[in-house]
Amino acid sequence: LTQKTNQFNLTTRRYQPQEIVAFNDSVNHEVYGFRVADRFGDNGTVGVAILDFENDACRLDTFLLSCRVIGRSVDTAMLAIICRDVESLGNTRIRGCYVPTEKNMPCQDFFERHRFEYESKIDSWILHMPERSVSCPGWIHVCGANDSAREVDLT
Repeated sequence: LTQKTNQFNLTTRRYQPQEIVAFNDSVNHEVYGFRVADRFGDNGTVGVAILDFENDACRLDTFLLSCRVIGRSVDTAMLAIICRDVESLGNTRIRGCYVPTEKNMPCQDFFERHRFEYESKIDSWILHMPERSVSCPGWIHVCGANDSAREVDLT
């Protein structure tokens, strides 16, 4: 997904498989893979997030979503799970940026929709927790999580 996802990709960073493995093995990073299934079938892995932990903040290095599930609130569910995990580690902020391209307009309002605040002096969006944590939409259920690989199933 990191190689081919364009429409909902906040930074369009392109990582090779060995780089993702290195992130997963790092104590300063978390790698998430999100699978979605619904009554019509299994969509497979549709989302990826890579987190980089810095002091009391977590930087959202990569956040992308397959075009197959755009508009179904999967992005909000992904962020809710990340917020939960980041808070459980004692972090109080999630920081991210949006790098506009010709193709990623569908995610240009992601940070605003999820109540991040823009800080111009560092050119980043910040989500202050716990007061602004994101909740998973009621119609999406977290069915399972494999903590070793951070694979999360949503239905």
